[in-house]
Amino acid sequence: MGLESESTAEKTGFSKVKLWFTRNAKLLVVCFAVGMVCHAQMYLNGLSNPDAVVSLSNPNGYGSFIPHAWDISLGRWGLLFAACAKFGLCSPILTSAITIALFTLGVVALIDKLGIRNACLQYASSILFIASPFVSCCITYYYCSNSYALSFLFAVLAACLIGRVGAVGKPVALVGAVALLAFSLGCYQASLGVFCVAVLLVMVRSLMGGGSESLTSLACDARGEAQNPHREEGCSADSLSAKQLAVFFGVAVAVCAAGAVLYYALTELSLFALGISLSAYGGASSVGADSILGSLTSSVPSAYVAFSDALFSHGIFGNHFAWVYVAAACMIVAAVAFVRLAAISGVKRLGASAMALLCVVLIPFAANIILVIVPSYGYPTPLMLGGFMASFLLLPLLVQLLLDSSERGNARLRVPAKAMSVGCCCLVAVGA
Repeated sequence: MGLESESTAEKTGFSKVKLWFTRNAKLLVVCFAVGMVCHAQMYLNGLSNPDAVVSLSNPNGYGSFIPHAWDISLGRWGLLFAACAKFGLCSPILTSAITIALFTLGVVALIDKLGIRNACLQYASSILFIASPFVSCCITYYYCSNSYALSFLFAVLAACLIGRVGAVGKPVALVGAVALLAFSLGCYQASLGVFCVAVLLVMVRSLMGGGSESLTSLACDARGEAQNPHREEGCSADSLSAKQLAVFFGVAVAVCAAGAVLYYALTELSLFALGISLSAYGGASSVGADSILGSLTSSVPSAYVAFSDALFSHGIFGNHFAWVYVAAACMIVAAVAFVRLAAISGVKRLGASAMALLCVVLIPFAANIILVIVPSYGYPTPLMLGGFMASFLLLPLLVQLLLDSSERGNARLRVPAKAMSVGCCCLVAVGA
């Protein structure tokens, strides 16, 4: 009987989930505790925004809330399920604790997916995320902050279920990824940026990393060395080919498209059931292929401008000058780490380095993909910066790759990589 239950657990994946929680328990507890402390002034004093005041029966964040026709007309039918799960009850402390817990699960899952194993990098990057103004802003929406956090978590899980380059998930996992992404969009559409950024970071990890998750040479496939037992060192048995990279990217795009189609279908079904139409708020009702393609020349640059403003301006996060310096230093460190990794890879992996650089360049576009889809929205609000915050994991990811490279025999990198790891933690601590 015991063997049968153990076998069932393995088949359903519960054992893997249990192992994951066991392995990351300390990080999860610390990250959650830091979030509760950092945002204590907000939920203890019931600080909220005008939307919460209007939506709840008590202006201090207490009361009950079940989404109405207005919320569904925005295409956010997921709010209904999230609200019913806690019987519509709203309490600043309870709601904030659930929100912080969901965000903690999401960021730790993404850190684990990217293979960031260094303890300093894990704690620093997770704390930076959970202490960010992005989470603070979400908390002030007491009536639906749980839905926003759930949307972030589901977007990350959808990216995780896709698998990795060279090991794409099974069909059942891919179906699950489509469903999770659709529900994520049903809670908050801007989380599509989180999914896209996560996919790009996974590709950077594979392109610039080493071992079983690396793409040793994009030229291996072209030279026919993937099946050659006498292949040179640069094309090891564990290396991944350009074809595998293309398959992973194609599967990610297919999951994204399928998730969007499923979300649209469920949105139309919800609107039909309630007898309402999609709201014109933010230009949602006018979204279509014509509007997206017709505004690419302006929407794509605006995505990069919005990303830059989130780093260096005072318009989105209310950044103070110290944060601007931290952001600039982080970008410099990330650039140095990337160049160093490319130099280590050498000429044989020049194609892989170029592809990784392309992925990095596409991160601002991916983070603000919602501005490309809904160009009339104009400018991102703090709630729309989930993808922006996820992109911060690029720096600890690159530093982790340097540490991995030093462990594989590059003795010259040990001291610089460790120094960069400490420096990265200091920058992240100041930013948090």
